[in-house]
Amino acid sequence: LKDVFGDSLDNPAVAATKAQTGVMNAGGCIDAAVAALSIKHGKLPPSVNTTVLRDDQRLNVSREARDAEVKV
Repeated sequence: LKDVFGDSLDNPAVAATKAQTGVMNAGGCIDAAVAALSIKHGKLPPSVNTTVLRDDQRLNVSREARDAEVKV
């Protein structure tokens, strides 16, 4: 992410859903559905089980669902 966004890592919202869905063969399909629903409803899913971030990374991560204007 740092290679793409550089010093603006705190700008794009990051949501990781694997802790909620687990590892499964249809994981890519579920991730695509979550992304489509996030865009449709303007809500970002939580990144559950995220408790500690590395000090050198300022990621925009939330442990709770949040409203957001999702731009594509």
